[in-house]
Amino acid sequence: MNQHIIVIANHKGGTGKTTLSTLLAIGLQNKNYQVVHIDLDAYQGSASNFWLTREPISKEYNLKTPEYNKIYFSKNNDKFIASQEDNENLNNMLIKYKDKNFIILDTAGSENNFTSYSINKASCVITPVTDSPLDISSIISKDNEYKYGPFAKFIFDHKINQMRTGNIFEWIVVRNKIPVTPGYNFNTSFIEKASKNLQFYYYSPIYDREIYRKTFDYGVTTYDLTLLDSNPNSVFTNLTAYNEIDKFINFVINKTLKL
Repeated sequence: MNQHIIVIANHKGGTGKTTLSTLLAIGLQNKNYQVVHIDLDAYQGSASNFWLTREPISKEYNLKTPEYNKIYFSKNNDKFIASQEDNENLNNMLIKYKDKNFIILDTAGSENNFTSYSINKASCVITPVTDSPLDISSIISKDNEYKYGPFAKFIFDHKINQMRTGNIFEWIVVRNKIPVTPGYNFNTSFIEKASKNLQFYYYSPIYDREIYRKTFDYGVTTYDLTLLDSNPNSVFTNLTAYNEIDKFINFVINKTLKL
């Protein structure tokens, strides 16, 4: 099987990139793929802390856990040299894990060298967005489903770059962290139309479930159901969350592998 690079990217923070990326990595590992998760936001370190917390639990309970690593941004004051160093460090990391089926790259919530270089090498880019108008407007220009928002324009420019190599990545926009009890009606038809016009796959929804937040701090996920609360009501909640994430991961596999 060829290597596939999945990049979790959005220039805005708070959309659930790291939680989604760790769930994706563990879900793929549980489907018997060889996976590595690379934290490209190492100074902030949420993903790295998750894996360090998971390590002793994984050993004790024999949990399926992918390899993980991290890369720090260059500290060189010369922007050109820093850009070269970041690109070289990323390339070296990808070479190191060339035997993996999937490399998951978790990027920072900003425009930076790692995000650009990662997307240029991607098989699939996943952009989580919330129902916040600010999130949506980064993808779609307000009231015009035919016009790119600033992040979508960034993605489109990278697709043009990739076309020169004959390999175009798939782009998935996932509606994430959605309130379980909605406070207002989200206009799904608008973003569904935009997905056709702006050429991305739209996936909805992944809910803002308490279990995702609670388990992340302990280094476990919905794939580790045996470690979670055995209360019958909790088991149902855990299973619902598991099915929700597993369905999304199957969607990602199908689009990335072009099945």
